[in-house]
Amino acid sequence: MTIAAALSSALLMGVVGSSHCTLMCGGLVGLASSAPVGKAPSLTRTQLQRHIASHAGRIVSYATAGAVVGATGGGLKAVLGSDRLPWALRLVAGAVMILVGLHLAGFPGAIRVLEWPGHLLWRRISGLALRVAAARSTSAAFAFGLLWGWLPCGLVYAALALAGTTGSAPSGALAMVAFGVGTFPMLAMVGVTGAIVTRHTRARWVRLVAAAAMLVLGAVQIEAAGRSMVASASAPACHHPT
Repeated sequence: MTIAAALSSALLMGVVGSSHCTLMCGGLVGLASSAPVGKAPSLTRTQLQRHIASHAGRIVSYATAGAVVGATGGGLKAVLGSDRLPWALRLVAGAVMILVGLHLAGFPGAIRVLEWPGHLLWRRISGLALRVAAARSTSAAFAFGLLWGWLPCGLVYAALALAGTTGSAPSGALAMVAFGVGTFPMLAMVGVTGAIVTRHTRARWVRLVAAAAMLVLGAVQIEAAGRSMVASASAPACHHPT
């Protein structure tokens, strides 16, 4: 998988999966800006600064995780001497996207199993996140975003699997930045308009459209990974003259 393909896939995943993000993170968006999502807030300049800072922190955490999995993927490929790892990670990404799609369609059980290990970490840091958010400063909002980035989320895990296919820390970080940028518009609207966007994203037809899009995106990833494996397996071996 080329770097450009990984970046575009991660960006598209973030955009398509934004409905899932509003369901998972709507309350955290309001907490970051001190503007309750249950109402339609009129953000002050200070609240807007906190809002942007929190998303910046979230994306920095995504980039950090992306750098780790990108470097790990590259290291494993070098040690194992196999091209199978990127395909396997792309298959994993596609499978997780399908699980997210099923969650949006009203079948949450599958994705909850995947997210369960992350909840163990989140339980340890959620209290700290709440205390940091209570500081009501821009720097505190950024720190809150850094912690928010570790909220267990199947969609993030799918993006990380894609980041792992890039094979390097910088490329993995860029893939996760692209994913975070893709999720930003929808979450930003939730922070600015409050209940207006939240109510619409909870509408059944919106969730079904998002679910269908995520299922298609996951199927595309799996098909592309399978096609690459078949092409590599059928490629003639190189014979060097003796």
